[in-house]
Amino acid sequence: MACPYIVEHRLWEFPEEKSIMEIYSTPLTRLGLSPRTLNALARARITRVSQVLRLSDEELIRIRNFGERCLIELDQKLAEMNLERGQ
Repeated sequence: MACPYIVEHRLWEFPEEKSIMEIYSTPLTRLGLSPRTLNALARARITRVSQVLRLSDEELIRIRNFGERCLIELDQKLAEMNLERGQ
């Protein structure tokens, strides 16, 4: 049985063995992002899922070498985890 959590006014299902804190503390390196995306985020000292979830599109685009393609890639990887950033 999965544990329900409310995120951004939506109900997400997370496996019991993974707590919300474990998911949020996941390093971005585990998402399978491209080196360009990872390097841009790392230069901005963004290394965890929880950090990226708090950022808007505008805040991410302002990061050096982080463009639209990086943004799309990041959002796709987060969607695979049933997570969504604050727009």
